[in-house]
Amino acid sequence: MEKQLSAQEVAALLSISLRTLEKLISAGEAPPYYWVGRSRRWEPAIVRTWIAQRYGADCLPPEDELPGTSSTTRPG
Repeated sequence: MEKQLSAQEVAALLSISLRTLEKLISAGEAPPYYWVGRSRRWEPAIVRTWIAQRYGADCLPPEDELPGTSSTTRPG
């Protein structure tokens, strides 16, 4: 399972400010998210799909550049 993305990570991935992400969320225009406690979280695959649908596949960052999707494995 890929690491869930925080609002800061999604904003950085989209090259927008956190405030702009909040505006997108308020307008119902942000990638789908869910709550973990009081924090919003995004699945990287859903964010990639949202970017591709909204801006086209040409705009997707390489998968290994998404936070939490490193090809290296964690010990343990």
